[in-house]
Amino acid sequence: MHGREGQPQAGVDVYGTDRIEGRFTGVQCKGKDGDLQAAVTEKELRAEVAKARNFQPPLDVFILATTGPNDQALQQVARQISVEHAKLGLFEVRFTGWKTLRNLVSDHQDVLLKYYRDVAPVDVVEQIAESSQQNAAGFEQTHTLVRTAIKMMSDIRAGSDDDALAAQVSETSKLISDGSPRAAIRALERLMAREAENASPLARYRMLAGLGNAHYALGDEPRAIGLFMKPSTPILTIPMRAPQRH
Repeated sequence: MHGREGQPQAGVDVYGTDRIEGRFTGVQCKGKDGDLQAAVTEKELRAEVAKARNFQPPLDVFILATTGPNDQALQQVARQISVEHAKLGLFEVRFTGWKTLRNLVSDHQDVLLKYYRDVAPVDVVEQIAESSQQNAAGFEQTHTLVRTAIKMMSDIRAGSDDDALAAQVSETSKLISDGSPRAAIRALERLMAREAENASPLARYRMLAGLGNAHYALGDEPRAIGLFMKPSTPILTIPMRAPQRH
């Protein structure tokens, strides 16, 4: 972290040497409210870049990171500034929106666990019940799935509030409701491969429920049903089912 509130920061909130690229990097953080459609403007980007030119020692890379949406136009502005800077021997400029940041966070389970500790079980029952109303031909199978999911929740939820892995799985699964089911699948499959052997029943259930919910969000109902109906089967051995036509 660069300095403290009230001190001049030369457009940089966080600085350090990037562990992947090995480049001296400064980051300016812009909190924006996506629900209110608040977003970084080109004027703000250029103003922060101008401030960062005064940072010492000189930066190799400057990143404006925001909780606002990704923006193709601002990414283009950042590239144009980078070209101009290259001719002057100045730093590269990058613009990173929240969608990109959210995908990056899904790859770092320690970050999820540290900053998103409000644990909530994956809510698959309501979504599947709604689907059953729209698909009369598949209602009986879906209804069985709902009853099974409710039973699993009641059987293994009690007395497990201190299960760190279960909490981590629940936080990872929030990527689904955030609109990133594929990122959730990647992160949950990595957790399953690494932790399934020693996981508690609750953590194991949440891994399977999270994966099932993610596949359901992608429209792969047969795969989701297979996951929900096999709470004790290792995820890597669950066979894929061919989609059923009604």
